[in-house]
Amino acid sequence: MSNGFVFSRRSEESLRGVNPKLQAVVRRALQLSKVDFIVIEGLRTAERQRQLLAERKTKVSHSKHQDGLAVDLFPVGGTWKAAEFFPLRDAMFAAASEQGVTLRWGGDFNGDGHTVGNDNWDCPHFELR
Repeated sequence: MSNGFVFSRRSEESLRGVNPKLQAVVRRALQLSKVDFIVIEGLRTAERQRQLLAERKTKVSHSKHQDGLAVDLFPVGGTWKAAEFFPLRDAMFAAASEQGVTLRWGGDFNGDGHTVGNDNWDCPHFELR
């Protein structure tokens, strides 16, 4: 049974250049998700990464986004509260499991199970391992 969610043109454009396995996971996650979400960013240029570093919106000079191995997702109507990202996390990990893909989520970078901690918390971020 479908939830009826479909990606906007912007989300589709943001998926362009992303690794096909990750694209497939994101697309399946949208079907499984209990909340609608958008793809904020996928493939990122070196120039964009430098800009984000200068703005202190990232802590790394090279990101998996630059290799097409990461996406940033955001719940439609979200307000940046951590709990709003949990349905996205659940859908992404379910979709990844179905497809035999291993992900790392920015809400728990170090994988210790603590979703709020000192592990460089970045809820929108999902990357291939």
